[in-house]
Amino acid sequence: MNPAGREHNPLPLSWLHRLPWFSRRHQTSILVRLMSLAFIWAVTIFALASAGLWWTTEQVIKDSTRRQAIQWLNKFDDLATPLFVSSNPDLFEDIRKQAVIFPEIAFLRLVAPDGHTELGRYVQSAFKARTSLLTPFSAEELEQLTEVQGAEKPRLEKEIGNIGVLRVAAPAVIKSISRDGLIAFALDKEQKENVKIIGFVDIGLDFHSYRDSLGRHILLGCLLILGFFIVATLIGRVVIQRALRPLADLQIPLAKLAQGETDIHVDSHGASEIAAIGEALNTTIAAINARDRELHRLATYDTLTGLLNRHSFNRELEREKARVILEEHTSALLFIDLDKFKEVNDTVGHTAGDELLFQIGHLLSGKVRTNDILARLGGDEFTIILRNVNIEQASTIASQIGAAMRDFVFAAEGHTFSVHCSIGVTIIDGSSFTPTELLTQADTACHEAKNHGRDCFKLYRDIASEEILALAGSGLREQIERALDEHNFALNFFPIKDCTSGHISAFETFVRMSSGNREIPARAFFAAAERFDLAPRIDRWVIAEALRQLAACTNPAIVLSINLSGRTLQQVDIIDFIAGCLKEQGLDPARISFEIPERTVLDSVTQTKNFMEKVKELGCGVVIDDFGISLNSLNLLRYLPVAQLKIEASLISNAASSPFDRAVIVSIVSIARELNIITVAKGVMRNEDELLLCSLGVQMIQKHELAPPLSRLPNLGD
Repeated sequence: MNPAGREHNPLPLSWLHRLPWFSRRHQTSILVRLMSLAFIWAVTIFALASAGLWWTTEQVIKDSTRRQAIQWLNKFDDLATPLFVSSNPDLFEDIRKQAVIFPEIAFLRLVAPDGHTELGRYVQSAFKARTSLLTPFSAEELEQLTEVQGAEKPRLEKEIGNIGVLRVAAPAVIKSISRDGLIAFALDKEQKENVKIIGFVDIGLDFHSYRDSLGRHILLGCLLILGFFIVATLIGRVVIQRALRPLADLQIPLAKLAQGETDIHVDSHGASEIAAIGEALNTTIAAINARDRELHRLATYDTLTGLLNRHSFNRELEREKARVILEEHTSALLFIDLDKFKEVNDTVGHTAGDELLFQIGHLLSGKVRTNDILARLGGDEFTIILRNVNIEQASTIASQIGAAMRDFVFAAEGHTFSVHCSIGVTIIDGSSFTPTELLTQADTACHEAKNHGRDCFKLYRDIASEEILALAGSGLREQIERALDEHNFALNFFPIKDCTSGHISAFETFVRMSSGNREIPARAFFAAAERFDLAPRIDRWVIAEALRQLAACTNPAIVLSINLSGRTLQQVDIIDFIAGCLKEQGLDPARISFEIPERTVLDSVTQTKNFMEKVKELGCGVVIDDFGISLNSLNLLRYLPVAQLKIEASLISNAASSPFDRAVIVSIVSIARELNIITVAKGVMRNEDELLLCSLGVQMIQKHELAPPLSRLPNLGD
């Protein structure tokens, strides 16, 4: 039989669990439950005790009446013997007088030996109307009474109806020894004893009066016990209520605690168990408050520097944006990125790097005003909201921070480091830019400062004034997403010249975005695209479009390099996507290279190395862009399958004036030549710099001013 089909048999007394006092589903107080349980037990015990007492009393009365009846039988047997022998009715008067004295005798009958003839009768006045008392002996009763055996006389006991009369009857006998004709008796021989019934004594004893009297006393006793139980219950209620009052007092703080209030204190008093509960609650509340304070600290502040974290800073930036609109003034947002921070980590370890970040946070705290907001976004990035300043005041403070960083020297494990910073500045005003877009602007300006030699600051207004106008009135995220959906992107190709032959056969791909009638370069929107996680979609569009145009170009000697963001490298299917595009266009993979910034390589060496190896398996090349930011990256060249190195722009711009930078370039070129890696100088600004770099051994030059970008790749004969 399927167990699921079996009928459900409820447990015995399961109905009790449905009562409010016993059900866990009903919101009944402990006091009510305890008092109800105590009352039920008291009533039960009282009922059982009363019933037991009544039953016991009833049995005692009956037993006592039976013993009295036997005594009366013996007494009236002796008194009635002369009457039974003489059969003189006048002798009954003395016997009646004896019966009248005792009110418990309801009736008395003396019956002749035939069992039917009455020799005398007495009936108490209270029972004269009840003729059922004096019924003659039945044949069975006579037979029972006449069976005399030995010394024991038979006895008839019978309770008459419900009137409380016990009828007891027994024969009156005389005993004699038979004569054997001898003068002397042989006493050692068994003598035959003659027993003769001379009459019957029939007596009725009234134990109803005893029962009523004792019943009244029992009832009175029960009432007294009941009264005691009631008083004890009331006293118990007061005692229990007072004992549970501290527990009831916990309801209010517990309700507040359930609603999230933790600014409460529970009084610990009363019984030790309840006091222990109160102390436990206070301990729990204290732990919750401590946890909340710790969670608030972790959610609000950076654990390393003690400054505001990214989340708190974003909230403060939103408030500042709303405030400048309301009060119609301007503030400034500074984005600070440490220069060569990776060098510290790589040289003396992350513990020293953490100490450096802590000291930088302390240094920056001393350079801002009390109403300004300083935060650490993460890594080596810091941000500052300068309240109530214009562009000139913001520029002055940015210069002061840069000067303080140039004076700062960090020492760890016997090494000293001059850690500078690049700063991006944007203005917070009543424009339609969102806080996220403002942060992107400051980040973009900071990247521009790095591209111009680091250790400086750049104003976003100066580097992208046209782009700001193009993006005004609409969010950056919406603009980029719309451009992706509507294919409002286009490619530019920057030529790269061979130092030996002077020919141009290599190009770097750059993407621009159309917004209305304006063309917006990547530097104005790509930082936002990375922040909004849209960079991988843009990179995929660039790969597909660049390979399509390369396949359409009739010059087979042209090779192409394509920039990729760090987020794109994290996608698990990017290699499959590249392979699919190559197969679709039927291109030789050797004509394609992918550029990865040195910063991305240093941030995730293992992930970047895996990507490079897979790209090399496809037959494509890998270029490390902005190489030389950290000299420690030279050590990585032994392990990375790199085809080209694009030397960082600040080293190129300072090559003519800085012997150190020239020595660094020579070292890079020398190591690259030994590893069969091509070197490229990017951002060359002057002809004399081009000549110098070629003389230092650099193999290729990327010079934007003398070789402007192309909108398409040149065909044969162009």
